[in-house]
Amino acid sequence: MGLDMYLEKCNRKMFGYRNIDVEEIKTTKPELYEELKPYIVQRGKYCHWESLFEEVGYWRKANAIHQWFVEKVQDGVDNCGQYEVEKEQIEELLELCKSVDADHRKAAILLPTQSGFFFGSTEYDEWYFEDIKNTIETLTKVLEETDFDREMITYQSSW
Repeated sequence: MGLDMYLEKCNRKMFGYRNIDVEEIKTTKPELYEELKPYIVQRGKYCHWESLFEEVGYWRKANAIHQWFVEKVQDGVDNCGQYEVEKEQIEELLELCKSVDADHRKAAILLPTQSGFFFGSTEYDEWYFEDIKNTIETLTKVLEETDFDREMITYQSSW
């Protein structure tokens, strides 16, 4: 139990199909399945669950990063909903993380920690700075590998 955070990517026109059961669509609506087929990705190495969303980022108890998403992407509403993240927002968070990584004294000002129900530590310690480095790697890769005209990135948390 705790704060889990996900960045996912999907084709823009497939976003409305977020909660479909791929196996059910295969058998009951084969024509829709054929339309969606190019966008279905297998989730996990050992499972066969399929989704229209590809996980491109994951954090566990990185409460400072979560708080940034809540404030900048979710308009201050922390409700475990799924929200689109614009390219400019990803670039903004990446720059903040790079600034904190370059000067740890900026952490509390630029990306402050956030307490919450099983949100993890609020200390600016090695775990905090490891989350910052992970975020830099993740967001750099997302920016390099996403066609924002065709694809969208979403953020969702759970606890």
